[in-house]
Amino acid sequence: MRFIFLFICLSFKAFSFTPLQRIAVISDLNNSYGSTQYGLDVKNAITSLIKLQPDVVLSTGDMVAGQKAGLDYKAMWSAFHEVVTIPLRKSNIPFAVTVGNHDGSAYAKFANERSIYAEEFKSFKPNLNFSDDSNYPLFYSFEIAEVLFLSIDSTLVGPLGLLQMNMLEKELNLHASKKVKVVFTHVPLFHFAQVNENESFFDLNLVSLLERHGVNLYLSGHHHSYYPGFYNGIHYVSQGCLGAGATKLVGKTEVSPRSMTMIEIFENHFEVFALKGPNYTERINHLELPASIESKNKILILKDKSEVLL
Repeated sequence: MRFIFLFICLSFKAFSFTPLQRIAVISDLNNSYGSTQYGLDVKNAITSLIKLQPDVVLSTGDMVAGQKAGLDYKAMWSAFHEVVTIPLRKSNIPFAVTVGNHDGSAYAKFANERSIYAEEFKSFKPNLNFSDDSNYPLFYSFEIAEVLFLSIDSTLVGPLGLLQMNMLEKELNLHASKKVKVVFTHVPLFHFAQVNENESFFDLNLVSLLERHGVNLYLSGHHHSYYPGFYNGIHYVSQGCLGAGATKLVGKTEVSPRSMTMIEIFENHFEVFALKGPNYTERINHLELPASIESKNKILILKDKSEVLL
């Protein structure tokens, strides 16, 4: 079976030009293993976010360049906080994270890295209305007005564990009336970029759960390419990177630009777009992206929902 993501502009009809909520998403900010330096693309993105003043900034992982023995993780996290976490906090912008494989992989041999990751973000826990923070910052949920956010840990490539599936089921049942439901994580469910097949985890039970509960957005990192895909009622958005290692989308010959994603929620619709570096003022042109992306699970999408309102 093959999944085909129909590309959609995600620009919906509006009755108001002022968003009720503005969400920013940044991803894959790290450089080479052990690096404690962040480039201008990262710094310029944070400067731009402070000007834009979103209601929340989400990270879909790989904030530091770990997943290797002998690195100075404390120094790496200190450098990250100096460039990203602390400036956002000083500007009163909540920063909500999800763990990347280079931040705190769930594989046993990276247990020390994972412990450090947890300690770091418990120290920088954002001032948000948490619904379930019992496993923060590994997986958790919070609310902003009529939007439910769920962070999950996808650093083990394979089906999501029962503990997280139960948390998702519980929180989505509890907040069934929320107008918008957003899941954000690191490794994507489906394939977007020209990377190895095992860089996505194709969990069809998770897909079924998301569809059953009317999740609107599933945000992922890891593939280092921006693409707003759509499948069976859900917008699966892959983030561009801010750090090293930009990739090519499936079907493209050029490398994707560094970018950050913006989601603007209005009374009756939402809009998704990406601002590209180095200045983050110009949008990526959706018309230049592939009309569809084919993934290995062989399910064909025959219809987009570019006019669907909330």
